[in-house]
Amino acid sequence: MPPRPVQYTPEKVIAALQETRGMVYLAARKLGCDPSGIYKLFKRSAAVRDAWESIKGETTDTVELKLWQRIMDDDLAAITFYLKTKGKDRGYTERTEVT
Repeated sequence: MPPRPVQYTPEKVIAALQETRGMVYLAARKLGCDPSGIYKLFKRSAAVRDAWESIKGETTDTVELKLWQRIMDDDLAAITFYLKTKGKDRGYTERTEVT
């Protein structure tokens, strides 16, 4: 049985990923395909995979900037979250003792 024709090009997948900030399931819905098709394309196309990694990195940077803004506004929850996640090497961790 011959393989099914690809209904979306790498360029279309990259555009959909850009529009959805790297969220694969939303990009798949936008393209009208199954998310597994996008994941398979990551394996076959370095350009798509690299674009996805870049988009995810930009999204993470944007979210981290929002967190930093909250920290600068003295938001205690944001400060605590930052220290628990980024300050572990300075001892800011929560431990559960089991006796």
